[in-house]
Parts: sequence; C-alpha cells; structure tokens
Amino acid sequence: MASTQPPAYRRAGGTRPPPLWRCPRCGRLFVTRNIYHGCGPYTVAGFLKRKGPRARALYRGFVALLRRCGPVIAAPTKTRVAFMVRVRFAGISALSERGMTVAFALTRPLASPGAAHRPLQPEVVWTLPAD
Repeated sequence: MASTQPPAYRRAGGTRPPPLWRCPRCGRLFVTRNIYHGCGPYTVAGFLKRKGPRARALYRGFVALLRRCGPVIAAPTKTRVAFMVRVRFAGISALSERGMTVAFALTRPLASPGAAHRPLQPEVVWTLPAD
C-alpha cells in the first residue's frame, strides 16, 4: 500500500512547505485547515475488500507506477482512492476484474490513446477508462 506519511522535501530556495493538516475526526491529510470533506472510516483495504485478484493486481501496478515518480500517500474516500504528495494528483474511481478508471490532475494534455479530456477548474483532469 502507499505510505501514509508525506515525504520530506524542500521548495526552491530551500524552505520547507508547512506541514499538512490532519483532520482530527477522520485523519485525512490536507494542504490547509478545515477543508470541506466527508469524514469516514475509509481505507484502501475497504476499497479493495470485494475486488478480485486481477483488480487487486491492477491497483498494485498503478501504485507501483506512481511510486516510480516518487513517494505518494494513498487518500481513500467513500468511492475512490486518490493519491497525493501535498495535493491529490491522481485517483482510481472504478476498479474491477475488467479494468480500472483512473484520473490525473495535470497542467498539460496527456498524449495517450483512449484518454478522455475533462476540464475541471482550476486543474485539468484526464481520465483513462476501464474498457
């Protein structure tokens, strides 16, 4: 599973960003205090609970792909698992034995066959469908 602790890094100029705020009710991490969210006992294990072996392998492969870019934090919610460093930049919204649907918050187009562009202000979201 992905780490639950944010990686240590420095901004350009050598300063460290402020620590992430942890919701005292549910433990989720956010860039600033009191961000609106649905508190709940959501876990990666809960997200994967009724998934088959191929779906679990897809999840592990996606996490491994993200980790090739650096450390990430899994941020599960009721309907998906997002991945973050300081902000949520990727997520799995659908996962089954047939495939998975993932989304990336990018500032540039994703050149990939089958990627669907869905603008979402202020970021750009690209979705790779399960089929």
